[in-house]
Amino acid sequence: MPAVVSGVFGRVAYPLLRAVAGVNPLVVYHHIVSDEPVPHVERLYGFRSIAEFTRDIETVVRDYRPISVQELLACRAAGEPAPAGSVLVSFDDGLRECADVIAPILQAKGVPGCFFVNSAFVGNAAMAYDLQKGLLADRVTTTSLSRTAESQLRRLLGAADLGPVDLDGAILSVPYASRSLLEEIAAVVDVDFGAYLSDVKPYMDHDQVRGLVAVGHAVGAHSVDHPRYSDLTLDEQLAQTLDSVRFVRTNFDVDYGVFAFPSSDDGVGSAFFAALAGTGEVDLCFGNQGILDDAVDMVLQRTTMEKTSMPAEAILGKAYTRRLYRKVVGRSVVARP
Repeated sequence: MPAVVSGVFGRVAYPLLRAVAGVNPLVVYHHIVSDEPVPHVERLYGFRSIAEFTRDIETVVRDYRPISVQELLACRAAGEPAPAGSVLVSFDDGLRECADVIAPILQAKGVPGCFFVNSAFVGNAAMAYDLQKGLLADRVTTTSLSRTAESQLRRLLGAADLGPVDLDGAILSVPYASRSLLEEIAAVVDVDFGAYLSDVKPYMDHDQVRGLVAVGHAVGAHSVDHPRYSDLTLDEQLAQTLDSVRFVRTNFDVDYGVFAFPSSDDGVGSAFFAALAGTGEVDLCFGNQGILDDAVDMVLQRTTMEKTSMPAEAILGKAYTRRLYRKVVGRSVVARP
């Protein structure tokens, strides 16, 4: 994005709209922070460098009141609003950099975080299908494939009717329901997911997550194995949610249940939330559709701080501008059919 546009969002929209947006708490999220190559992520989305993330947190401390999940839940239980100007900082997927890079920065700045983990991946027992896709796409774009390997890949991807001519694009389009195909692709391009999990350890282990809890951070659930919820039946959505929340409660000894939707909460209907509320096991859910309100009281929407090199002020200024526009056109509330 041109610097002038970033400047408009950061220096004009941000200070003007932040004061009148009526958002409290603001909830933001990242996945990973790194200065190093991350082959399983780089083809999926852009992430913040350590310097960029540090500036994000400095903006949070300067302009907002950082709040913990525990404090937010206490306010809701008491029927009280969050303290004025609150912000909740959250992190999805439970990647190793959460413990190695992110947590020390949060500790240094005095900011509590909430880390959402997938029950199938803590301890590197398995790898999310989207991270598998990222790793495979990285392999085919950085490695010279033999004609035989390329022919095999095109045959596999063509049989799945995935469309794009470019191999990396076709791999990235493999849906959750066809995730078993990724093992076949991995065999062709000589990627061993098990060895990668063992050697690279992309996820936090149980002790690292417990370490976050021990110093006051919160831990929440992010589903069992990171499907897109719009691709699941209602029963599957509930099972993914409740199994992962129970995993977090049991393994990390927390007395609350918070859940962040993987990929997107778009299309998740009111029946899901009615059934979830009836269990009494989930206190609060988090979407990822930006600075918007939600038709369901137990859902708070979040805005991403990734996928761009803009400073935090410009990212949030753009998000506040989108919120204002959607208010004007009557679409500032996420509907739940």
